[in-house]
Parts: sequence; C-alpha cells; structure tokens
Amino acid sequence: MKLSMSMLSWYLRDYKPITHIEDDSMMIEGLRFVMDDATELKQEYLYVCDAATYFSSERYQGAWIAMNRHSTMLFMNSEYNVLLNEVLSAFEFFTQLENRLLDAADCHAPAKVFIDIMAPVLENPMIIMDLDSGNSISSDLEGHRVDPMWKNAASGESMLDHPAVYAPYYYSVDGSRITDLSEKPCLVRNVYASSATVAMLYLRVNGDSAGSISILQENPALTEQNMQLMTVLARYCVRAEEFTSASGSLRSGSLIFSSLLSGSDVGDGNIQKFVRQLPPGPWRLLRYQLVNRTD
Repeated sequence: MKLSMSMLSWYLRDYKPITHIEDDSMMIEGLRFVMDDATELKQEYLYVCDAATYFSSERYQGAWIAMNRHSTMLFMNSEYNVLLNEVLSAFEFFTQLENRLLDAADCHAPAKVFIDIMAPVLENPMIIMDLDSGNSISSDLEGHRVDPMWKNAASGESMLDHPAVYAPYYYSVDGSRITDLSEKPCLVRNVYASSATVAMLYLRVNGDSAGSISILQENPALTEQNMQLMTVLARYCVRAEEFTSASGSLRSGSLIFSSLLSGSDVGDGNIQKFVRQLPPGPWRLLRYQLVNRTD
C-alpha cells in the first residue's frame, strides 16, 4: 500500500510531529535521505533529514524533518534511530493491514471482518449499508454520539422510516448541493443529526451500485486519513460474503433480480427484500431469451 503524509502523521502521533500537510495523497512508496547535492526530490518518496539542513536557528538543533512534496513533519525531541525505525515500521504496518484485507477478500469473509480490520486505524465510527432496504453492518457504536438511524441499523432494525433515507439530495461542507454520491469519497454535512460531517462513497460490484460506506467524522483531525483509507477498504470489502454469496444480505436489487432469472437460490431474506421494492398490486415475473441462428 502506498502511504500519505496523513497516514504517516497518524502512525507517528506519539512523537507529536508539527505537521504542515498540503496536496496530500497516497503516493509515498519508500523512504530516502536528503543528500547535500540533491537538486530534486521525487514525489513518490518520503525524505528525512536533519532540520538544520533547512533551519539555521539553534532552536532546531537535534530536530528532524520528514518531507513529501509540499508537506512536512517536524520532530523536535526525537532520537534519530528510534524515529527512523518508527518511520520504517509505518510502511510495514500499512502493508500488513492491506494484506489482512486481501486475505479476507480472498475467502469472502463477513463484512464485519473488514470493518474490524480497519476500525482501529480509522477510529471514527463507520457503517456499510446496501442501497435498497437499509441492511447494514457497522463498527462498535458504543460510546459514540451517532444518529438514531445508525443505532437502529446496528441493532438490526429497519432504517426505512428514518427521514434521511428519503432526502432528495445532500449538502457538502461549503453548502453546495450534492445530487449523487460517487466512488470517490466526499464529505456530507446533513445526512445525520450529529453536527459532525460524514465521509461517504458508493460501493460497486461488477459495475453495479451495491452499497455505501459512511464514516462519521467524530474526530475531524482524522478526516483526510479516513477518506484515503476508505477507498482501500472499498476495494476489498465488496468481496465480503454479504455482497458475493447468493443469499448475501447486502446484495443489490438488480443482482437479486439477475439471480432469480438465472434460477439461483437467493434466500428467503433476499426474496422478501426484492418483493418490498416492487410496486403495489399484482405483478408477474417474465423471463425471455433471444436465440440467433447462424445457419
């Protein structure tokens, strides 16, 4: 996994870095050291050097600086070898994190496994839900000030009676209207009763919109890191059991419909979910097939 300065800052938080993060993105793939004759620093590397290389004040004697493009982390009271080992450990930590997600995806583990893997890193409460009926899986919401909609979802109650489900649009932080979410994370400020914003993105399975991830920004200092890592989570959690098994509780209506047409078993729960999406009144399921003769 490539890292970002936000992710590194989170991992090194115990060293209390003085951070300036600008144009942050997940592009750091290794560590390098600043040489005296360096004329160009490549953007795919994190560079570490003595702060005295850039600052002449005695205040910065013994301080260290880590840089990537326009972002910096300044460490005022850190022993060099310890700090260097921690930076290297950060690369190992996030690599192992992605490997755990990959292992879970390979065996189509339950969605809760993916959430449990990411929860300690994201820290803010999160929920994965389908787009049709409000079925969901969440992190542990105990002790968090979340909207009743989330608590209902965590306890298995329906969310369809919550007014936010029927909101015709969302608002961004700057007040502009969001008519649709996307596969890129965005910050939404009016989804739930809490004053905190929510980072959201769509999940797609085989090109079909199948669900969404929402992370309540209870701790806004983690927003940048949350939005970066939720794209990694989205990459793998769509292979969870709830999305991929025939009777998975997070399968979208269109996939349930396709399974019904193919004669696959979708489970009683998904049949009821599909029926709830149908218009009232009598209806019939019609199956048709086109045959093309070439003789």
